[in-house]
Amino acid sequence: MFRISFVAAIALLISACSDSDSTAGSTNNTNSTNSSGSTTNTDTTAQNNFCPTGSLYDSEEDSCYINCDDLTDEQCDIRYQEVFADFDQFVIDSYQGNSPTTTSTAKAKYQVNEDLSLTVVQNSEPQKDGLFNEIWTNASKILPRTKIQSSVSQYHIDSDGESGTLAYVVNDVNLPEKWVIAYDDADYSGASVPQFTHTTVHEFGHIVFLSSDQLDIRSTGSCPNYGIQEGCSFAQSYINRFYQTFWASIIDEHRALQSDEDKQR
Repeated sequence: MFRISFVAAIALLISACSDSDSTAGSTNNTNSTNSSGSTTNTDTTAQNNFCPTGSLYDSEEDSCYINCDDLTDEQCDIRYQEVFADFDQFVIDSYQGNSPTTTSTAKAKYQVNEDLSLTVVQNSEPQKDGLFNEIWTNASKILPRTKIQSSVSQYHIDSDGESGTLAYVVNDVNLPEKWVIAYDDADYSGASVPQFTHTTVHEFGHIVFLSSDQLDIRSTGSCPNYGIQEGCSFAQSYINRFYQTFWASIIDEHRALQSDEDKQR
């Protein structure tokens, strides 16, 4: 059987916000797969609460899984992609990083003050200042206030046109331990649109998992913990704890399977 556990990832994200004045709800979930021949206790109520359609819930393992006992390897792989592909992409995006390296094209830049008010740095479209402030106000209501104060230095408006990137985060080049969060006003349709909340929480995930208290961005050479392109994670970081709990024991098998798939392409 293939299993996936993303409940733990949600708990990690919530724990990062537990000392704040607000709570961010997340639909961005992280996956871990393993094989098991154990008898499962399926709880359909719990499944309906947070397991993807097409998967089952194991209450003992507190995880979602698909049962491939009566399927061929090819059929199981197809089923897995149908059910869990979105979670795989989240891991690639959130843990390996997908943010732009520059915000030089931003048409508006604001400094984020301690009280979360904004100070204009530049604005090539001053007639839209009200809209730009509205976007920030709605975004800051979703995210933990203390985390914004400690981690976000600037807020930008940067557009690639409609139906493109709604938001992204990138390290502040002048303050490497701080972050810039940017939104595209062309794709903003109001705070009530679910995509706005989902994207804001997703981008917040980058800040939580890649912040300076989670990994050493100055690290060079080998990493004794889980290493990613942005740096070496600390032993008690969220990403290293997740990796050690769900991936360390199966990473060699996973890499071997990936290698076999690459050879078949």
